[in-house]
Amino acid sequence: MPLQSDQELLYREPEPETDYSLFEQPEEQPDTSKREIFGWCLYSWSSEPFINNTLQPKKNPATPEPLPPQQPSPDSTCVLPLFNGHYYVDTSSFALYTFSLSVLVQTLLVISLSGAADRGSHRKQILIIMGLLGSLFTISYIFINDTQYYTASTLAVLANSCYGVANVCGNAFLPLLTKFHPELKKIPENDRSYIDTKGLISSKISGKGAATGYVSALIMQLLTMSMIVHLRKKKPHEIHVESEDTIWPIQVAISMVGIWWFLFQLPLKWLLQSRPGPPLEFHLHGTSTIINHLHIVKSYTIFGWSTLKHALNQTKDLKDISIFLLGWFIISDSLTTINSAAILFARSQLEMSTLALSVIGILTMVSAILGATLIPNVIQPKFNISTKDMLLYIIIWAALIPCWGILGFFTEKIGLRSPVEMYALSAWYGFALGGLATVSRSLYGLLIPPGQESIFYSVFSVTDKGSSILGPLIVGLIIDKTHNIRYCFYFLFGLLILALPIINALDVSRGMEEAKDLAEESGTIAV
Repeated sequence: MPLQSDQELLYREPEPETDYSLFEQPEEQPDTSKREIFGWCLYSWSSEPFINNTLQPKKNPATPEPLPPQQPSPDSTCVLPLFNGHYYVDTSSFALYTFSLSVLVQTLLVISLSGAADRGSHRKQILIIMGLLGSLFTISYIFINDTQYYTASTLAVLANSCYGVANVCGNAFLPLLTKFHPELKKIPENDRSYIDTKGLISSKISGKGAATGYVSALIMQLLTMSMIVHLRKKKPHEIHVESEDTIWPIQVAISMVGIWWFLFQLPLKWLLQSRPGPPLEFHLHGTSTIINHLHIVKSYTIFGWSTLKHALNQTKDLKDISIFLLGWFIISDSLTTINSAAILFARSQLEMSTLALSVIGILTMVSAILGATLIPNVIQPKFNISTKDMLLYIIIWAALIPCWGILGFFTEKIGLRSPVEMYALSAWYGFALGGLATVSRSLYGLLIPPGQESIFYSVFSVTDKGSSILGPLIVGLIIDKTHNIRYCFYFLFGLLILALPIINALDVSRGMEEAKDLAEESGTIAV
């Protein structure tokens, strides 16, 4: 380590024992192995139950017991006092506001850590560390009570933020696993079959990860549902509470999800390869270890925001990737919010129990597994459907859900008037969800400039998480204004219809050529 003037030290990250730099030595990257794909699927297996079973606005500690209206009437609603009773919000809105805040914090954290994930061997380290932290925050739900809704919301924000960072790092592995897959490396890049083969391999790997995650979420849903039923059968004094309506069973279920996440996160250390990028150099002043570490953290944070700015500037020259991101912003926003709104509708309007909501979760997961498996392996090959067209069909499929809810304004027989309809729509939604998880990552991966996968997946994440702030926020405002969740379906239906012409304008072939040309012109990011 050479000594500079004024005790300035030039620090270069220690390279791993096998430093295969994606940018500097792409030909030396090791082939993707079955073990590594298994490890990537295990990342989904460990964390997927959290987002599917925990951060749902069901009756949990984050949505506390409301104050009942003093004079019940058909138009009365329950509200939650905030800031010592100075403000009152609908309990459904409180859950959505908490989720929106968690997504905002998550987005800021993702951007700040993206620099470290793109340089050196930190992507794998961040994936594991943030997963472990998120699991510990989730386990902590068992230590609170039904009056600590501020604490519950804080834990939700922290856990969801950790999940978001881990999810970005996990997704960033997908284009690398595809690029260095043995089957793809056998085909020259100028071969006409290269693009189709790359898309198929990417879809299959993505589908395996999505299906694995949904199977995990399904198993955990069954386990937590059984635990809730078991605890609720006990007498109040046996579970140390004063009411049969305690949230204690929900707390135990949430903590079980955290334990699952923690246990299955650990093996990633041995199953995943680091696949590092080029190290980042720092100019350190003095010899204080604490100061130097703080300087390194600051440098990585600045680099993360710089890479985001660089990627956003590049999207101006990539017409089709800009079209996709705009469409994805709308699609992600609508589907995420449909899930939250539907659960809240089932609980508040149809008065479905926690057990019934768990059944909805199970139906959604089973259907999502089918969607993630059948769409890339059966439906697309059999009917020769392109990835872009498949995405359009999924949007139309999903748009029928809010459309069905709107029917409830015009008839009292159908249109989400009974739990049976909710069960059917949960399966319908699950199939769309599974297909979307598979197709969206695969399609976006085809449009990314070669050698800049991690950077553009950060943009993908920011778009995804940014949209997740807007939808729940607007729905929360609609609920507060009307006290009728059904009006939200107009907003959600309009979003999905708006996404159709945007995605239809996408030209995948042109986008791939633009990405290739830009990569050749710009090279890598200047540090």
